[in-house]
Amino acid sequence: MKRQWLPSELDEHFTLTPPDLSLLNGKSEPHKLMMAALLKYFQYDGRFPLHKNEVAPEVLAYLAKQLQLDPDLYQLYDWRGRSSISHRAQIREHTHFREATDADVAEMLHWLNTQALRHDQEEEHLKQRIYARFRELKIEPTTPARLDRLLRSALHSYEEQFFQNVLSQLTTESQTALEALLTSPTVIAPSVEAVNQTAKPKADLPFWQQLKAEPGKPGLETVLAEVAKLKQLRELVLPHNLFGDTTPKAVLRYAARAATESIRQLKAHPLPIRYTLMTAYCLRRSQEVTDNLVELLIDIIHGIGAKDQSTRNAR
Repeated sequence: MKRQWLPSELDEHFTLTPPDLSLLNGKSEPHKLMMAALLKYFQYDGRFPLHKNEVAPEVLAYLAKQLQLDPDLYQLYDWRGRSSISHRAQIREHTHFREATDADVAEMLHWLNTQALRHDQEEEHLKQRIYARFRELKIEPTTPARLDRLLRSALHSYEEQFFQNVLSQLTTESQTALEALLTSPTVIAPSVEAVNQTAKPKADLPFWQQLKAEPGKPGLETVLAEVAKLKQLRELVLPHNLFGDTTPKAVLRYAARAATESIRQLKAHPLPIRYTLMTAYCLRRSQEVTDNLVELLIDIIHGIGAKDQSTRNAR
């Protein structure tokens, strides 16, 4: 729960209705204030607060004013006592919610794997979606610790399946070509002399390392280097829809991971993970290299134009 509230927000979310007040009848003053806080928190967030301090002071003061009670009574309530358990049960009945069962948790795992994870793999986003899903079904969420375990299990299962799916789409030729990126030396930055066959190419590194290099200053050598990168990337012959409906953000995350890992680290991964990271990076890098080539050609054309204009002026 956020800590600061506008008066209009307090009115909208924390006004005690006649049915709410009826539920509080017959309670002692500390119990009445605490139960009001539990009730309105539950109605707002779909779950009970984990500790007393989760209820914002402004909310507590607003509730106390409606009940004509001292807000300090809130601190007298036994948070873990039998009364608290009874009050929560009454609130669930009042709001037509029920506690989560093992079957509900299993169903939530299935929902994550078949629907939610296809579009979002960010833990915090998913956690909020889980809470929203429980609320939609009128089920009090399971404990935060169990929810975290559920989410980690779902993410692990989803990623394993995702990696296997990527691997299953790659032909033997594509897999061989990907391995070659990590092992085979490929000259992708020949000198102008080498292009004219007047000198041998300079020493080179595995293509994967050269692939990460940014282009140099505009010129023939730089253009040839970027063309060679693009040619090698296209020869991987990766499926057009390799990552299916996975979000671009998720693919970029795998690409960024591949960009920061060394060749040794990539080789240490099982094949499904290795090829998922590499293909994500290669697809992103292919677009970047294409953009680099366009910019280089524009710069070269502008340079030629400027040089031609300078020559004319000199005449």
